Amino acid sequence: MKRIFLITLLTLFTIAGFSQSNGTLKFLDIPVDGTESQFVAKLKTKGFSYSSETGTYKGQFNGSMVDVLVHTNHNIVDRVYVVFPDREEERIKVEFNTLLSQFKNNEKYMDLYFNEEIPRDEDISFEMLINKRSYSASFAYYDPDRDPIDLEN
Repeated sequence: MKRIFLITLLTLFTIAGFSQSNGTLKFLDIPVDGTESQFVAKLKTKGFSYSSETGTYKGQFNGSMVDVLVHTNHNIVDRVYVVFPDREEERIKVEFNTLLSQFKNNEKYMDLYFNEEIPRDEDISFEMLINKRSYSASFAYYDPDRDPIDLEN
């Protein structure tokens, strides 16, 4: 069962592929812009190390050991995925819902897809195995100078 959790990435990601007038979106105080190699170099200074086994960068985020995947568009970083591998179901729910709440309650971010918490009584294993469900959330950095409808498009 633990292998299923490792294979199925439980992610919370942030989209940052547009300019912001009040600064660049940051992940662990690292600007989410520039080239992948620039971002990775800064990620490594934060104690993350590359795992060839998973193709991710392993390190501490929000008090937990996580895997980080860096997504680029034409070699410019535009997304960061945080993966909580190999956890017990109750811990997954708590971590996912905590992060979701942190983003929803931070006025710097806009909820793109009406992200929902994982219900306490949900059987994550069943949902992933039988219903092929994945759990993720999408947020965008909120720029008060841009129309929210424009951001969603």
